[in-house]
Amino acid sequence: MSWRIKRKKRTFLIPAIFSLIILSFFVFLFSMDNGDTYKKNNQKTNSNIVFTDKENVYEKIKQKDIIRYLIIGDSIGQGDGAATEFKWFNQLSKKLETTNGVISFPYKITTPGSTVFNGWFDFQNKDFNRDMDLVFISFGQNDQNIMSENQFGAVYESLIRKVKSKYKNAEIYTIIESSIQAEKMPRIIKELSDYYGTTVIDTRIAFKESSKDYKTLSFDGTHPNNDGYTLYSNYIYNHITKRLSLNPVVNVDVNKRNLYSNSSIYQEAKLTSAFEELKEGAKSSKIRFNGSYLGLSINKNSSGGKFQIYIDGKFIKELSSYNKFPITHKVLIIDELSDTEHILEIRLPDSNKKIDLKGMITE
Repeated sequence: MSWRIKRKKRTFLIPAIFSLIILSFFVFLFSMDNGDTYKKNNQKTNSNIVFTDKENVYEKIKQKDIIRYLIIGDSIGQGDGAATEFKWFNQLSKKLETTNGVISFPYKITTPGSTVFNGWFDFQNKDFNRDMDLVFISFGQNDQNIMSENQFGAVYESLIRKVKSKYKNAEIYTIIESSIQAEKMPRIIKELSDYYGTTVIDTRIAFKESSKDYKTLSFDGTHPNNDGYTLYSNYIYNHITKRLSLNPVVNVDVNKRNLYSNSSIYQEAKLTSAFEELKEGAKSSKIRFNGSYLGLSINKNSSGGKFQIYIDGKFIKELSSYNKFPITHKVLIIDELSDTEHILEIRLPDSNKKIDLKGMITE
């Protein structure tokens, strides 16, 4: 009788121990980095892929390591206009995996309709707690009619320097968007890329070499469609493989003097939430600020309208808070101000419209 009891206890213990082993295994899996089942500190996984933090992106591709890349950009940067599987970064990741055996993870700091000032601000206020091997900067289309050439160059330069200061081993690819026709923004991007040694991706060349009309490669005349983003991914991948064959040293010297003298004022970005919503019936609102430049964080929606900006009593520009869907844009208003106190005034030509300003962006 006692033997049977012991046998029952043993029979009960075997599945219990087995269940404990299975549970421990799953706990181990979920404790891995980012839930992606890959180990850190140069330990190999079952697929023999290694994660390291020291090599540049090209060395990692050769070693079939995991790579992470960051996209800082606008709606083209985030692949708007294409189905999910055809967005340029998803196609790029698939190509790296199928051709090179490399697993890659894209991260994004992107806002539709934004300028490089928006990306510059958001980059400083977003931390993925991950090191990046490759960073894509994709702006220019929206900047053409909002920022001056000097403003665009100064902010773009500051963004390059901040990216390299944060991700010291990262390669930087500066994308010239396919929809840009005028040469002023591409010229600045090329100029800065030559100066800092970043890689220019002029996607307009890929579209031209395809011999296809832009309309057939575009979703709406601006954003590429599925076929258009395929050109993006192929063109970027070809640049990666070309660089790969050269065994390049990734080095951007952020200690060089600024190419754009005004770039030095774009050191920090502070959002001051000092505005209340300008509701129906309001005519104007004034507020004091200090700094060499001023930006606004604007909550846009279908109820928004036009508003005028005055600084120290002088008209600067007219903007709109209208957008078909809710979105927040950070817009550079002015730079080259004296580093003293100034007065910002917002005037509403149409007091029936509602203007929602999230705050000021200053030093």
